[in-house]
Amino acid sequence: MIISFLNQKGGVGKTTLSVNVAACLARQGHRVLLIDADKQGSATTWASLRQDAPFQVVSMARANMARDAMKLAADYTHAVIDGPPHAEEIARSCIVASDFVALPIEPSGLSTWASDLTVRQVVDSSKPSNVVLWFPAKLGKRSSDAISATWRRQHKFPCWPLR
Repeated sequence: MIISFLNQKGGVGKTTLSVNVAACLARQGHRVLLIDADKQGSATTWASLRQDAPFQVVSMARANMARDAMKLAADYTHAVIDGPPHAEEIARSCIVASDFVALPIEPSGLSTWASDLTVRQVVDSSKPSNVVLWFPAKLGKRSSDAISATWRRQHKFPCWPLR
């Protein structure tokens, strides 16, 4: 299974979620590959600072990475893609390669507006995908439920709030 964390907005937690999900899967005994598709390379830098990273990390920040990502992922039980901000073509390639797309989003207008492009990309790809809305713990249940309901109405797209 290939899981990607995507959002056109930077600073919403894509790398943090990618590294932690990969580590969690590795601790459960899975063979895990983390694909760093962000030109900033934060996940790759993180791995280089670790003496014993619990999973393999490769850098692959290019628009035509889908086929190579799927080929590499075939040797692992799970692959996690850390998607880039502000890189529409790379994000589209990440979506094509993914079985599941997680969309980290903060409850703010800027994050929501930036996420609209990523949601459109997921919908436009003919590949079945899902979106998970990620809310910071400081956001109350009532607010996150209201935002989730609005997303479902506006996008007609699967949406699950995680706190």
